[in-house]
Amino acid sequence: MKLDQLLQRITVIFLTLLLMGGTNALFAQERAGASSSPQLTIPLGAQYLNGSGAAAGVSGVESMLWNPAGLDRGEGDVEVMASRREHLADIGVSYLGIALRFENVGTFGLNVRNFDIGEIKETNEFNPGGTGGTFEPTFVTIGASYGLSITDKIGVGVTTNVTRESIANMQGTNITLDAGVQYRNFLTFEGLNIGASVRNIGTSMEYGGSGLLNSADAEGSNRPPSEFQVVTADADIPTSVDLSVEYNAWRGLYLQGTFSENTYKPSEVQGQVAYNFRDIVTVRASYAQITEDRPGDLEGAFESRPKFGATLNLEKAIGLDVSFDYGFVSTQYFSNNHILSLRGSF
Repeated sequence: MKLDQLLQRITVIFLTLLLMGGTNALFAQERAGASSSPQLTIPLGAQYLNGSGAAAGVSGVESMLWNPAGLDRGEGDVEVMASRREHLADIGVSYLGIALRFENVGTFGLNVRNFDIGEIKETNEFNPGGTGGTFEPTFVTIGASYGLSITDKIGVGVTTNVTRESIANMQGTNITLDAGVQYRNFLTFEGLNIGASVRNIGTSMEYGGSGLLNSADAEGSNRPPSEFQVVTADADIPTSVDLSVEYNAWRGLYLQGTFSENTYKPSEVQGQVAYNFRDIVTVRASYAQITEDRPGDLEGAFESRPKFGATLNLEKAIGLDVSFDYGFVSTQYFSNNHILSLRGSF
C-alpha cells in the first residue's frame, strides 16, 4: 500500500472518530435552555465572517479559532494575530494569538480571548435599586494548540482551552477541547478543500465562591442565624460540529460553505463568496440560514442577516507580510457589529 493511500485511510478514520465524538456530544444535550460560556460561540476574526468554509480553508494563527488542523499551514515560522469585535450592547470580545512552527515537528499556538462586559451596577435583595457599588465580570479563555501537516494535503490539530469566569464573588472554570482535520486538493480535484472540526467538547461549569453564602435561620432551631451556601446547578458547554468545503473556482474567486451543528442553536448552513485581487485586496460577502424551525416567532439577532468584509495585504506597501481585516455583521434588535483584525507572518 502506498504511503498516500495509507494516510488517506488514516484521515478517514480520524475524521470518522472526530465526527462520532462530536455527534455524541450533540445528542447528549438537549437544544434548549441556557449554556455556560456562550462567549465561546461568538465568531472572531474577519476572514470568515460566520464560519463559512473556515474548517476547510483556514490556515495559520487564525486556525485556533476555527480548526487547529490548519495551524501548520501558515505562511511564516512565526505568526501573530490581534482581533477585536464590538458585539452587542457595548460588549466587546478581544483576541490575541501567536503560532510558532518547528520544522519536522509541527506548529504550536497560544491564544487569549477576553469577553469584555464592562461595569454592572450592584444590587441585592435589600437594595434592588442599587447599593451604590459596581462590579465587572471577567470571562477569559486561554488556549494551547498543536497542528501538524501529515502530508502536503492532510493536516490535523487539537486545542485545549481553559475558561475562567468570575462574577462579583463567584467563580467557575471549565476545560474544553477542539479538534479537526483538513484535506487540501481533495482526491484529484485541484483547489477543492474539505475540513471538519469539533469545538468545545469538555466539562460543564459550576459556580462557587463567597458570593453564594447567605445568612438564614435554620428551621426548627433556636440558634442564631447561620451562613448557608447556595449550591448552583452545573451548565453544559455549547458543543459544535462544522463540516466545511472551500473551492478556488477561478483566479482568486473562492466559494466557501459550512454546515454547522450546535447543542444550543438550530442547525445552520453558512455560505461565503470571496475574491482575492492580486494578493492585495480581498472582498467577501457571507450569509447564513438556519435549517429548522425555531420555537416561537423571535429570531436570533444574527439569523438571516448578510455580512460583508475585506482584507488589505500590506506586504507590497511596507515590505512585511501584514494584513488588515475588516468585517461588518448586520444584526436585528441591536447595533451592527464590527470586527477588526491585524495579522502578521514572519
